[in-house]
Amino acid sequence: MNNTFYRNTVINNDKNVESSSSVNFWDNGEEGNYWSDYNGTDSNGDGIGDIPYIIDENNRDNFPLMKQTIPEFLSWTILPLVLAVALFSVVVKRKLYGQSFQNNP
Repeated sequence: MNNTFYRNTVINNDKNVESSSSVNFWDNGEEGNYWSDYNGTDSNGDGIGDIPYIIDENNRDNFPLMKQTIPEFLSWTILPLVLAVALFSVVVKRKLYGQSFQNNP
């Protein structure tokens, strides 16, 4: 209750956000969230929908974003990259520390 959510990407949310018994803030007064089922328009091209996104009777996003904050594919791109960097650093550390232990009497 009374949480503020903004600059999130909500995709294929069949049940929508569970908040019927609580009131939250779905924007920060300037930007809200991207909702994949938002059907509003952006007549002035500022990236914010012209009409609010209604979540339920107590909750609405007054500034719904027209584009995703993080492209959907990005999360699947970042995970392998992070794993590759972690693996690389383990290999480098083993080589560095392995050589230093072997050279010390």
